[in-house]
Amino acid sequence: MNIRVRYLDRDGVMHDEIKRGLTAGTWQHECDHLDGVLFVDRVTDPTTLATWDEFETHHRDAFIERITAFVERVGS
Repeated sequence: MNIRVRYLDRDGVMHDEIKRGLTAGTWQHECDHLDGVLFVDRVTDPTTLATWDEFETHHRDAFIERITAFVERVGS
């Protein structure tokens, strides 16, 4: 995932940057908050949501494998 971000910093200096990988996803996530959009607003199937305990028990190991491969492929 790649995104282009243009923003003013706290001193009013304009920035124009390309963000990649997890950093791009984090930027998008935080911009969603500024627009009033939450993670659950983007969920297409709410039955896939889990508690932290359920995640740790059933999904953590597979997630770590997927995210490690993702970071190796596109960077952080």
